[in-house]
Amino acid sequence: MDFNFVPFKDVGGKYSSYYISLCAYGGFGFNSGFYKLENINKYQCVLVSYDGNKKAIGFCFTNDTSLEGACKISHSKNVHSGSVGVSSFFKAHQIDLKEHTGKYIPKKYKDPNMGDIFYILLDEKNK
Repeated sequence: MDFNFVPFKDVGGKYSSYYISLCAYGGFGFNSGFYKLENINKYQCVLVSYDGNKKAIGFCFTNDTSLEGACKISHSKNVHSGSVGVSSFFKAHQIDLKEHTGKYIPKKYKDPNMGDIFYILLDEKNK
């Protein structure tokens, strides 16, 4: 029997924090577990969208910086996480930051036009 064992080198890596955080300053944080498992480090930008009926916020990660509305992701060097500031998004959609600040477990939706979209539901804040 042949094996192909690959040594695990990321001792201390945070994989359990699979969240997207809605931040009080008007942005989103891509916590380390989500950031690592979904390889967010390979993307430059994110398109943020909103479904008002479902109170869902969608995130489509891309490297196409020419897309209208593409927001540049700030990648943390040491913590293996990222963030994006979009305070105008919350104002445009009248989303109360005080009420909704917190961590959300993202889900994945396959959009026929845009591909993979991760989304959070504002009514499902992690307690």
